[in-house]
Amino acid sequence: MLREFVKGADVDISDNESDLVYTWKCARDRVDCEFTGDVTPQGWAVFITLMVAHLLKDIVNGFKLIGLCTQEGTKWHIRFKLFLSGALLSAVTLYTLYASTVYNYAIATSNAEIIMNSVAIIFITEVDELFYDILLLFIPHGVDHMKHELARSKKSNVEDQNANTNIRDEDLKDEMQRLCERFTLLQQQAKIAGLVT
Repeated sequence: MLREFVKGADVDISDNESDLVYTWKCARDRVDCEFTGDVTPQGWAVFITLMVAHLLKDIVNGFKLIGLCTQEGTKWHIRFKLFLSGALLSAVTLYTLYASTVYNYAIATSNAEIIMNSVAIIFITEVDELFYDILLLFIPHGVDHMKHELARSKKSNVEDQNANTNIRDEDLKDEMQRLCERFTLLQQQAKIAGLVT
């Protein structure tokens, strides 16, 4: 869906599908041209505020998912899913920012148009959330099952990590015990040899 906005912002005079709006008016009898756009820095500030408020959460969550795939003890297929999910979420979010910026730059002639275009693109990116809500209405147990499986997988990973930690603790205790025994043996040998009193 976002591709249509990028395509509409294309600066191609021969393309009838371009939504590009020319904001310069040039009279035939004068050398100077007049800028007719009413977009101000305040309009772009509102645009940036809208984009940050809406997209920052998805960017952060995408990078968190990518970071989770590096955790020790996580199975490779779960790592792959985490990485793929994080990469896709980040890519779609960055593409949304790109599409909205390019489209507004190409067609917005006023601050109100920047805001309207931004809100429209934000709404389009929320369609997946709306479908998820619809899915919950029709198949609540299926979604609950998926959530349960995810929670069970996380719990299993934590238990595996705890088991690995316990094994390491036991190994360290055994190694410490061996070192103490070795030290005691060396002390006894030193006493016998008369090196230590």
